[in-house]
Amino acid sequence: MTTILLNALSIMLVLFLALLLKKIKILHQKDGALTSKMVVYLTLPATILIGVNHTKLSNIFFILMFMGLFSNLLLVFLGKFIGRKATVEERGLYMFDLSGYNIGNFSIPFVSSFFPAAIPFYLTRNIWRLIS
Repeated sequence: MTTILLNALSIMLVLFLALLLKKIKILHQKDGALTSKMVVYLTLPATILIGVNHTKLSNIFFILMFMGLFSNLLLVFLGKFIGRKATVEERGLYMFDLSGYNIGNFSIPFVSSFFPAAIPFYLTRNIWRLIS
């Protein structure tokens, strides 16, 4: 229990530090784009490699990957169908929010601090986002 609380507090400390640096005008809005690129192109691949480092691949990994990919694509197209009469921005919002992309950048580091082996399972459902 102590480990879980320390992990959660360390993540909250980083978030509060970023907020403080923004308040005292050390970080600016344009720094968010650089941070976002670092997360997508450096942190996520490193997390994937660390997560699968001691994992033995079996058929269940591939089954879960295809199930996650299929279910995620199904939700994206369902969002497109629901928003077919909406504006382009609203349709995009349906597609992203229905498939759950709006919490990915927060949940990956948070989950990996508690369950490092869970990240490969989580990322398989979002793999097409990384390659597009």
